[in-house]
Amino acid sequence: MQKNTHSNNGRRGPCVHVLSGRVDGPKTCMFNYECYHCAFDQWLDYMDEANAVNLVWSGEPVDSTIRAMQVV
Repeated sequence: MQKNTHSNNGRRGPCVHVLSGRVDGPKTCMFNYECYHCAFDQWLDYMDEANAVNLVWSGEPVDSTIRAMQVV
């Protein structure tokens, strides 16, 4: 059985989410900016969706930046 491995070909750049200001702190991209491989990227998207659902459920107005982050 072949094991799926991902390589950044020796390149170590900052995470896209750090560059965009979505998260603070040091985070290195391990997947050569192919975010669909990254569990951290998927977790951030999940948290944004959960936050938006909670805001809608509570009756509070949904911030347009939350919707914009979901589209990206």
